[in-house]
Amino acid sequence: MKRIICILAMMMCLVDQTAFSAEKASTSGAEPGKWTMDLDAAKKVAAEKKIPILLNFTGSDWCGWCIMMGEKVFSEKEWQDYATKNLILVMIDFPQNKELVPENLRTRNSQLKESFAVEGFPTYILLDDDGTTMLGKLAAEENAAPKSFIRQIEGVCEMRKVVIDRLTKEMPQEMGRKLLAKVGEMRETESHLQKATMEYEKLCKKLEDAISADRSEINTILEDWKLSKLAPDMIKAYKEKKVRMEELSKEIEAFIASRPEESEENMARFVKLHRQISELKQEMFDVLSGK
Repeated sequence: MKRIICILAMMMCLVDQTAFSAEKASTSGAEPGKWTMDLDAAKKVAAEKKIPILLNFTGSDWCGWCIMMGEKVFSEKEWQDYATKNLILVMIDFPQNKELVPENLRTRNSQLKESFAVEGFPTYILLDDDGTTMLGKLAAEENAAPKSFIRQIEGVCEMRKVVIDRLTKEMPQEMGRKLLAKVGEMRETESHLQKATMEYEKLCKKLEDAISADRSEINTILEDWKLSKLAPDMIKAYKEKKVRMEELSKEIEAFIASRPEESEENMARFVKLHRQISELKQEMFDVLSGK
């Protein structure tokens, strides 16, 4: 049932890909203010220009909040003018349509998602111009606008090394020394936290997989036991319904994978398939219950 609910959620999230109105990301090279998927090139340009990198972890063709940020922030002239002067933009995309991301970048994207402990989309990570120091993590806002998002970025950028170095020169020597020491301590703690988070998430995933496998085996044992108590004709009826349900599940998954357009006809087809699966599950439950 959980699988079917996930499929329904995916269908409800289908949107026209043209809704993401920020420009398409380049797959090679990088320049300030232009979206690219080429992180290596972005790091080189960031180091040359001495400007930070904004990583955009997104689901560009299905994530409603991501699309909203594209429409309300990234497509606006105010944002584009600011980004051209101040940021290298890197899109780390996890679309439903896999063709939107080159095959050689998909594994890398997953590794980046894990290394930065990204739990949802969109997530925005700001890196300093060294390409490794994480300055901060941002998310979408309900009333997103270029001005408010730029304000968030500028607040995070106050922790850039170039800014801290400038401030320490303006401060009394002892105060500057304390500031540098405290920033160093914070960076070290952030590194420890990031590593600990990664290990924790790996452990959680391992335990979740183990629980899922155990639950599946338990359900199989219970199913076999209940079937053993039924008459042969009831067993046959149950197995036929189960085969049919699996066929319908594959059909609905293939339908979603085909990226159908939003229309009353397609939604009606999906709802019909979902209803048939739900009815079969109830019928199978009734058979096992001896009804």
